[in-house]
Amino acid sequence: MKVSRRAFLLIAAYAASLIGAPRTVLAAGKKESNRVQFTEEMALEFAKTFVQGMGETSGLVPTGTTKIYDPDLGAIGYIVDIADTFGSPHGYIIYDVTDDSLISEYSFEPDVISPYASVSQDVPMLYRDDDSSVIALKTGPFSYVAVERDSGIVLSAPEPYGYDSDAVIPLSSTPDSGSWNDIFFADNLSVNPRFKIIEKAYSSGEFIAYREDIIKQKTKSYACGVSALLCCAEFYIPAESFFKYGTKYHYDTLWSLSNTKEIYSSGGVKFGSTNFSDLGPALVSYCSQYWQTIQFESSTTPVFLKFKNTVISKNFGIFGCGINQNGQRKGHIMPVEGYMRFQIAESMGSFMAALCVSDGWYGTARYLNPNYARYTDTFGVFFSR
Repeated sequence: MKVSRRAFLLIAAYAASLIGAPRTVLAAGKKESNRVQFTEEMALEFAKTFVQGMGETSGLVPTGTTKIYDPDLGAIGYIVDIADTFGSPHGYIIYDVTDDSLISEYSFEPDVISPYASVSQDVPMLYRDDDSSVIALKTGPFSYVAVERDSGIVLSAPEPYGYDSDAVIPLSSTPDSGSWNDIFFADNLSVNPRFKIIEKAYSSGEFIAYREDIIKQKTKSYACGVSALLCCAEFYIPAESFFKYGTKYHYDTLWSLSNTKEIYSSGGVKFGSTNFSDLGPALVSYCSQYWQTIQFESSTTPVFLKFKNTVISKNFGIFGCGINQNGQRKGHIMPVEGYMRFQIAESMGSFMAALCVSDGWYGTARYLNPNYARYTDTFGVFFSR
């Protein structure tokens, strides 16, 4: 769930006041005697206080922690997992001692796990043991990777896949892409010494994402365009209105409003394709049902600057693209929640751009290359209010 900024700041300030100024706090493991250590026990206690401050979330409890590290392998905080009274995942809180407010990210929703848990769930022996060979490395404001402590090797997430889409006519001459991962920059982009970050910004202080497996479980359907619209809807619709209804209600309604067509079914789940021209009108119509007025622009030749300006104005966008695999177009649609410009260290003067998106598969923040050379087509939707 979302809370008002005022409530968030009050709770964050209270937690910070218990240990002094946030910038003087270190996660346990940083050996600097002139600073107060931020321990696992403190993280759990703060999480308990945070949860109790949310009236409608009473009954939720912190269940465990994962220590997070910076690129120098210094401990900088903890991810605290939250569960409901039945022991099912119900969100997380991330404490980062390098963040001015101490709390860098949080979410309280059914079946939601942390971004690190999402990317690392297929990697064995992950949690809790400080002597584990696998640690959680923070690579950006909303992104984490599992890293082998000794080698520094980033452990890859499972390969994502796309779906056939009739949104646009593909360019058949476009060479094949070996993988959907080809359209993304490395997950450790923001901490890789090869790259110098020039500027970055995000639409919101809370990253919004929906995992494909949870969507299929709750709605018995999946379409990447509808998942992108769902993220945008949560951003624009006030929390007290949005969370009155379950995921299935929102998903089914957005499916209908966007004229999404079922293209096949498997295992009791229907899969759909959405025409890009229907995305903007669908969200405008849906938000109007909650007395929220938004506008949109769309383009079949979207440029990075337009996405950048959308993010700076604290709005969401949508990026859609196609790639060829084995000579056949596969399409995907993702919400845009931030951007980054960076420079390759060994190529001074050469700048590159990235869009921070929810990948639609694992509920994680990914840095997408909007200028990838092997797109068959791209399109963009830019919202404003």
